[in-house]
Parts: sequence; C-alpha cells; structure tokens
Amino acid sequence: MKKIKFLTAIVTCTIILVLITAGIAAASGNYASWAEPSIIRAAELGLLTENVKKDYIRALTREDFCELVVNMFERRVGDQIEMKSNPFTDTSNPMIIKAFSLGIINGTSSTTFSPKNSVTREQAAVILVNAVREIENVRSVRILVNNVDSLPFSDSNRISSWAMDNMKVAYANGIMKGDGANVRPLANVSSQESVILILNVYNMQEADPQDIGAVTPPGNQFPSEGGQVPPTGKISVTIDGGNIPLKIKETTLLSYTLSDANAVVSNVTWSSSAKSIATVDPNGNVVAIGKGSARITLKLTANDVSITDTKTIHVEPPIVALNSVAVTNPVRTIRFGDSLRFNVQLSPTTATVQRVEWSSSDTSVATIDDKGTITTKGAGTTTIKVVVTAMDGSKKEATATLNVTAAVAVNSITFSNASTEPMFVGTSRAIVASVMPTGALITSRSWKSSNTSVAAISDSGRVTAISNGTTTISLETVDRTGGKFSASFVLTVKSNYVSSFTLGQSVYNVKIGETITPELVLSPADAIIRSVSFSFSSSPTGIASVSSGNKTVTGKAAGTGVLTVSVTFEDRTNHTAQATINVLPMPIEAISFTASKTVLQINNRVADSRTNVSYRITPSNATYTSIVFSSSDESVATVTNTSSKTVSGTRTVNAEGPGKCMIIMSVFFADGSHTTQQLEITVI
Repeated sequence: MKKIKFLTAIVTCTIILVLITAGIAAASGNYASWAEPSIIRAAELGLLTENVKKDYIRALTREDFCELVVNMFERRVGDQIEMKSNPFTDTSNPMIIKAFSLGIINGTSSTTFSPKNSVTREQAAVILVNAVREIENVRSVRILVNNVDSLPFSDSNRISSWAMDNMKVAYANGIMKGDGANVRPLANVSSQESVILILNVYNMQEADPQDIGAVTPPGNQFPSEGGQVPPTGKISVTIDGGNIPLKIKETTLLSYTLSDANAVVSNVTWSSSAKSIATVDPNGNVVAIGKGSARITLKLTANDVSITDTKTIHVEPPIVALNSVAVTNPVRTIRFGDSLRFNVQLSPTTATVQRVEWSSSDTSVATIDDKGTITTKGAGTTTIKVVVTAMDGSKKEATATLNVTAAVAVNSITFSNASTEPMFVGTSRAIVASVMPTGALITSRSWKSSNTSVAAISDSGRVTAISNGTTTISLETVDRTGGKFSASFVLTVKSNYVSSFTLGQSVYNVKIGETITPELVLSPADAIIRSVSFSFSSSPTGIASVSSGNKTVTGKAAGTGVLTVSVTFEDRTNHTAQATINVLPMPIEAISFTASKTVLQINNRVADSRTNVSYRITPSNATYTSIVFSSSDESVATVTNTSSKTVSGTRTVNAEGPGKCMIIMSVFFADGSHTTQQLEITVI
C-alpha cells in the first residue's frame, strides 16, 4: 500500500486564537481578491512576516523573501536553524544568515548580499527549490518528484542559465506557474505573490522514497498571480493575457475567460487603480505611463450576477545604457574620526543600473558602506573604488583617493567667566567650556563635582547649587587619539545672600508732573536683582503712576498714596519695601483778567451794552478746585456762565443800568481758601 506523509502540527487553544487573530488581521490588507484565501490561510499558519504584511502589492526585497522562506522552513521541519558565521558586510539579519547557513541562498558577491534589491521570479524559484531540497534532507523524504525537459512559456529564453534547472523543477512540482503564455523570470515578486509561493511549498506532500509514484501530478494547489479558483456551481471570471512587466509607453491587451462559457455577459468595465502608472480602455488595452504597479480591475455581469477580477501591471522604466561613471570630488582629505560620503556620477544621469558597489583598498585606513559613507580607521591613504553594474550586466568603475590625517589631541580647556562666578542656593547654570585646538575630536566628556552636597553637575555640564560652601568642578575629555585632558575651577555657593532691602526714603514729596526714581537700598550692596515690581495705591486713585521697568514714580494729582516695591533676587528670595508718596499741589503763579472794554452804554445797540472778559491761569497744571465769576452790583452789570474749572476762557458782561460795579473772578482751593481778581465796569 502506498504511503503518503503529510506535515501535521499539534497546537494549543492559545495558539489557535493567535492564528485566527492573525488571519483576521491579514484579511484587512491591500491585496487582490485572488490572493485573499492564501493570505488568510498563511496568517493562520504563522507564515506571514511583519515586512510582508506592511504592503501586499509592493515588490518584495531579497531580505524580505529570505525572512519568509526561513520562517516557513522552521515551521515545516519544526526546528530552529543553526547559524554559521556571517560572510556579508551589508547585512546582519539573522534570517539571511540562517538561509546562507542552509545553503539555499548566495550573495551578489562573496561579501555582499544586496538585501534591499528586489527579488525576481527566477531568484525566488531557485531559493524555494533549494529550501525544499533541504527539507527533504532534514526529514529524509522526497517532495520534488517531478521534472520537465522544457518549459512551455514564450519567454523561457529570458531565464538565466543558472536558474533554468530550478525553474523547471519549480514548474513541474507546482511551486510556480506562469502568467498565461509567460513566466516572467526577471519580473519582481510582489508580497501577495510570495505568500502564495510560500504556501505552495508549505503544503507540498511528502513521500517515502520508495513510494515516489504516489505523488500528484504537477500543478498549483492555489491561484497563480491572477485569476480565482471558481467555487463549485458559481460563475467566475479570470483576466487573461498581458505582457507583464511593461516598459513605459508599451501597450498590452487584456482579455478574460468565464468559468461558464455559455453565460450571458453585460456591463463590462475595465479600470486602473493608478492612472499615472497604467491606463486601460473599455476594450482592455493597457498603456504603461509611469514606473510602479497598478491594479487593473475587470467588472462584469454574467447571468445577472456581478463578478470581478484584478491583475497587477508592473511598469518598469526604459533601460538606458550606462556609458561611464565618475566619483564626485575624486581626491578628498579628512581627519581621523570625521565622516564623509562619496557620490557616483552616472553618464548619462538617466542610466538604469542594477547595483552600485563601493570598496576601499586599505581597510586599515578607511572602510566604505554600500551608500558610499566612509568610516575612518587610521591615518594614511586609501583608494576608493566604485563598480556600477548596468541592467545589461556590463560594469563601469571609477576610483578616488582618500587621505586620512592623524587625530589631534586636546591641549587646553578653559571656562567662561560667567560659568565660574559664585552661585546661590537653588539656582542652576550650564557650564561653558572651550576645548582647544578646534580640530580636536572629542569622543567623551566627563563632568564631576568634588562636593556634591554643595553643588551637583549633570553629564551635560549643568550645575545646580545645593548648599553654602565651595566645590571643585572638573571636566575630563577623551579625544580620538585616546588621550585624556582635564581642567577645573572652584565654585562658591552662597545661601541667604540678601539680608535686607529698603527704599532710600520713607516719604517722597512729588510735584504734579514730576518723575522720581526711588533708591533701592540693598544689603549687601552688590546683591543681584532678577526682577523689580512697583505698585501704587491711593484714594482717590490716579494720584500717581509707576513704571516697574524704569523703577519710577510720576505725580499726577495732589494727594497721598503708598508705593510698594517688590524685588526678586538672584537667590530667588523675594523682598518688599514701602514709602509714602505725597503729590504736592501746583501753586498758581499768575492770573490774567482783562476786558475788551470797560465802559458800556444802555441803548438799542447790543454791541454797546456788552463786553467780553478773558482770563488765564499760569501754570496750566496749577492746582485749584473751581473758578467763580460775579458782579458787585448786578443792577449795573451782570456776568454770564458764572463758574468754570478750565485754566483759561472768556465770559460775557451785560449792562443793566447806569453806574459803576466790579466784575470779580474768584479762584478756590481745596483747603477752602481763594484768591480774587477784579475789573471795574462803568455803565452810562
């Protein structure tokens, strides 16, 4: 009886829950409908890696594909892979090292793997077949039991010679199918395609070596890169055709096949997910516009049922031949410890290339990574070489000279004056240190306080005053030469620095309009002020104004009030002092009181029976309460508008009857006193 072994696994309920959750998470990705069953199943089996789940449409890198394959391998054989030493300088990814240790991958050179390059379909086929062969060795079974003499694809001639045998095995054993008439060996593998390939391998049947004849014939157990496996009894559609990938401006024609050839079809529409990359017309004609990937979606109605399918179109830039390369600034000199990046110039600048490789002729002087970044190792001269591989496999190279000068040792450290001044308890400051010479490269700085109960200092050089006393602050540097240099200063910390604060006078007499600056009396006199605040209170208000910024008081109106001055000192203590402010009245210096005429007539002419009297008080800010105008005999003459508060103005005097009288101007003061001015008026 023929025996067939199948891979089995016993899992706990907890793991089942995790896998179901992973499957649900996978189902929310940006993948095509034909890939959904495989992606969900792969998630349940734990075959998906984080990088794959980020974007199912993007082209997978060599690094990402290695992670997928190694993860599948360890789950398939149920054991961890033992890692050998890492031969690659451009990656330390343990999954790549495991794949190399198994012998299922090789580098792009003896020391490089090029992890960020995209993986092609022929590369993926070789890696997968190698992985299956290693599974056969570990489990002592046969899996790859079929082979073919030739491949039935129109583009088989594009398969590289080193990949041909494994491509035949991959096709014969159902690992990789073509896409219509083509297999696209040089096309990049998308994340969703890679999941299907990995799942195909994971689910491959194992046979005892003596029962090889019991295996299934070649064929994929899951959908290929386009199309769906139609459910039994239901109509499905599959997009056919299409030369993929396309070059920019190239065209291809897509068609479709129904699972029921007799179905009645209507409402056929084609659409593109990215018209800047590829467009499609109503007949399925695709035009490549720009570099990238676009999903072409077909929607139609068959037997009144709406069905759909998608196909990913990859558009590659046109290949531009590489004529020559050069290194920008081919002679460079840097100090040991400095960083530098070399850049390569392509001619033409639009040339398309596979990879750029950098090397240093003397790695004891400097090494260079795959981006052209230099790491100095010692003084000397080395030749930097760049090799650029074009898309057609041809190579161009250029060189540059790098001179690395010896490191410079530190020979002086000085501290700024502000850094060494005394501090007050509770304050902090950053210590400013100048390290000489300027060309010295510091690898480490170490700050220290000899008495941390007085002051503490952080790794960045910020010192905090804690208590009264002195401490030595020191800085030690280590430079690129390995040499050490140190310097220090004594820092004094004071507590309760300000013992008293008063104003120069307890009472200040200020004239209206006068500005004074009260003296701030400090003890000790050199106490450092951080801020000053002036405030003034009086009843009524408005007697004086104050300015904290200018530390001044200005008299506004006669009266008395209290000035309060609050001062915050450097030690962050607050002190206040008060003084009485007397704003003195402004005395009247002169009063002018005149009439346009002093003799009036009683007749029918108004002009003859009236006169205007004018007055002015000097100075204009003189202090008084009111002005009253009156007549000594109102039977002779009267005055209009008898009261005023303005310092100048006019009043009208009217003749009432013949005789003489006095027009009186009385100016009253706050204390009830007054002064008068008089004009004699005669009426005829």
